[in-house]
Amino acid sequence: MNFIVIIIVVGAFIALAAYLYWDHSKDSQKIKDAAETKGKVIELVEIVKHSSGLIQSLAETSEESKKKYYPVVRFILQGAKGVKFRDKKGFESEDIPIAIGQEVTVIYDKNNPLIAEIKY
Repeated sequence: MNFIVIIIVVGAFIALAAYLYWDHSKDSQKIKDAAETKGKVIELVEIVKHSSGLIQSLAETSEESKKKYYPVVRFILQGAKGVKFRDKKGFESEDIPIAIGQEVTVIYDKNNPLIAEIKY
């Protein structure tokens, strides 16, 4: 009986560790061959996350929910169409240091411009 409990606990720990690794790695794409350019903030996307980590709609907000605003930036590459991305850094409603229409410095991967972020 104790052996089964140990197996379940170890299995749950391994599953949790694998999920946390996957969740972190998908948000932390490395920019290997970086270049800089100017871009413009075209939108601030509001995302509500529940304390459990689940994203929920605005209609379902509660005290355990946390609103963050993520800048969406558009930049133009030479000889290419515009590239649009949502920055990975979100801001609480009271401390947004970026406004729609503001020019920002963008760091992007020369080989894959969709991997980009605002230089803060």
